[in-house]
Amino acid sequence: MPNLNKRYARITAGISLPGTPMRTVMTKNRRSYFRVDDQVTLSFRVITEDELPLIEEKISGHKTDRFTATASFVSESRKRLPLLSQIRNKDPNIARFLDALQNQMNHMAQLFLLQEMEDGGNAAQEISISASGIAFVTKQPLVANSLLEIRLLLLSSCTGILVCGRVVRSDPLTDSDSNIEYYTAIEFLPMNEDDLDLLIKHALDCQAAARRQQRRDAEEQE
Repeated sequence: MPNLNKRYARITAGISLPGTPMRTVMTKNRRSYFRVDDQVTLSFRVITEDELPLIEEKISGHKTDRFTATASFVSESRKRLPLLSQIRNKDPNIARFLDALQNQMNHMAQLFLLQEMEDGGNAAQEISISASGIAFVTKQPLVANSLLEIRLLLLSSCTGILVCGRVVRSDPLTDSDSNIEYYTAIEFLPMNEDDLDLLIKHALDCQAAARRQQRRDAEEQE
């Protein structure tokens, strides 16, 4: 992704530019989120206000499809961890069986997710993301304030997240008339707490991985 620091001082929606240091974003509700640069597979489509309630019902967890099954399963698995720990203390054999069953179900959910993304023909791309918004390069400009349905595949955890967002801006990257691309910033609409937790955890994991890589690079230069 091009370094856009010379073109923009900042991008709103809790997202700063690619190439800038990792930082904490403070949102309107005063919760702090890490912004990270990452690679994900994503697809999006423009939606209307009338479509929003149906999509929000799916986001809320009341309806699950092949894409959202993995995120739903991961969230439910995390909620069951205390119970599984109690079972492990009382009967390790049953706990091992439940672990194996959970891993198999997670594998099946990931297969559904990968098939869904392969059917869409989407390739991995560079993004800048926090739990409050996302920015990425698009081939066509998007109208400010338009609504989007966004499907995010977090590659490191093979987890799919469905979220709605509102376009903050979509600015051209070049002054040329040919091959113009647009740097598009999206502010997420409210999502369910489970998906929010997954995004926060993903950002923290990316931050930790980046720091480990920085330490390795520093050690190699010594």
